[in-house]
Amino acid sequence: MRKQSMQFFERLVDAAGPSGDERLPARVWREYTSAFADTRHDTLGSSFAEAVPDGDPKVAVFGHIDEIGLVINHVDDEGYLWFGPLGGWDPEVLVGQRVRILGTGGPVAGVVGKKSRHHQDAADREKPSKLRDLWIDVGAADAKDAAKLIGVGDLAVLEQPLVELANGRIATRAADNRCGAFVAAEAVRLYGDQPGSASRPGPRCNARGSVPSARMSHRSMFFSRSRQNATHCPSGLGHGSATGSFRFGVNSRTFGFSMSDTQRTERGP
Repeated sequence: MRKQSMQFFERLVDAAGPSGDERLPARVWREYTSAFADTRHDTLGSSFAEAVPDGDPKVAVFGHIDEIGLVINHVDDEGYLWFGPLGGWDPEVLVGQRVRILGTGGPVAGVVGKKSRHHQDAADREKPSKLRDLWIDVGAADAKDAAKLIGVGDLAVLEQPLVELANGRIATRAADNRCGAFVAAEAVRLYGDQPGSASRPGPRCNARGSVPSARMSHRSMFFSRSRQNATHCPSGLGHGSATGSFRFGVNSRTFGFSMSDTQRTERGP
């Protein structure tokens, strides 16, 4: 991958964009595509980049740009924050994680906590964690102090910077959906003589991104790029294989045609 493209991807995954507030990664996406394509956005939050606006037939590539997150729903008297999910979470993943809360005055750092194992009885130690038993500590002295930093309704994401693994692999939060937005942008850059692409918000909540974008863009054909869960790891279904799906649409209507592909993915050494 060329250096500029990797830098773009790193900025894209670093920008916090939980479902419902994808403004930051969308701005990163539009800033990048504006260098080589006609770029704009609509009131729903979808962003568009067109390489050949007057070309025909018109083809669109869609990619999600949001990520799963948390929403603050209560601040107790001691200044601890209680939260609900944005998307499907395994609560065990959240325990001890650092989070970035999108406060009105700017990002606020916090840590997810739960009742200490040393304070649990034997039965509780065997039970899986539940979201309602987890909280976020931002270091506030009390509720009044916490109110200076955050408010009920503020959103949060994990604070997980991109790290490079062996064999050219990476680990980062938000990679699943941002990969789709990245592919859409690079498709326009690499194939400048082809029609446009778009990044859309909100696939985890509803279809408010791709369907309106497809209808409003008046494309003859569109491709939607999304992710699938990794299945090559030891706990994956059909360990050692990966399954994906592909949806095909014509004239801004999704036909009942789909194509599934299963391929063998060999594990590394």
